Amino acid sequence: MRPRIPTPYGACRFSSLFSVKAFFHSILRRSFLTPSLALTAKLRLTTLQTTNFKLISHHHITFLPTTAKLTMCKYWKKMHTCGHPSDRPYIEMCRSGCLSNTVCTDIGLDETTRSSHFPCYPCIRGEARDEAEALIRGQQEAVFKAHEARDRALKEKAAAEQRAKEERIRRDAREKAAREREEDARMKATKEREEERTKKEGGAWTETGSGKKQKSRKGAPADGFPIMPISAPPALKTFAAKDKKENENGTKMSPKREGKGVDTGGRAGTWGPKKILSRKENASVQK
Repeated sequence: MRPRIPTPYGACRFSSLFSVKAFFHSILRRSFLTPSLALTAKLRLTTLQTTNFKLISHHHITFLPTTAKLTMCKYWKKMHTCGHPSDRPYIEMCRSGCLSNTVCTDIGLDETTRSSHFPCYPCIRGEARDEAEALIRGQQEAVFKAHEARDRALKEKAAAEQRAKEERIRRDAREKAAREREEDARMKATKEREEERTKKEGGAWTETGSGKKQKSRKGAPADGFPIMPISAPPALKTFAAKDKKENENGTKMSPKREGKGVDTGGRAGTWGPKKILSRKENASVQK
């Protein structure tokens, strides 16, 4: 059965789009081809070269007349989610351009932008840079805060040590002042007790001079020193001799009583033992 040659506005079944030309060339090579059939095949090859076609299904091709509006390759741009259009255009190729891998010479630009699902590259780069700068800034702020905290801790420690030192000095001063007050109070109490005891015992003895300047003998010492008689030094006596010696009345003299005897010192000769006066006698003597 001879294959049916499609009309210009009809459709036929083929295995692929690339087998259309091969089909018509095979028709022209057949020996049983009549002149009318060969002429029809040549016309169809000419129409195929000057007419656009599209695939209806896997085995159907629709031929469009040359007067129909053809789809051409065109440029188009994206509108990113950040609101910026794409900086470079994209190419949408027509069917023939896809098959031949060539772009139409009269390619145009589609003014309508198409939606994109991502922000543009400059915005992505700026966001990444901002995030990196924020991270570095946060690290620097953390380091700066750590340095400030350390300096503040050192200052607080030094201030605490200074306050402790001042408090220790003040405490030592208070303790020293308290000790001095206690010592003064104790000395005052002791002095008052001594004064009371002295008043009870009759007052203290004081040595007073006559106020007249006495004449000194030639070769005598100055005033204030006792005048010793010029005589030979007394002989040394042993304890045994002192025990055996007796006075003129026959009484025994002990060393202690001998020390409490007559005082040989003084400017006016020898003096007797001192007498403890009463308060009235002491007051009269002082007057």
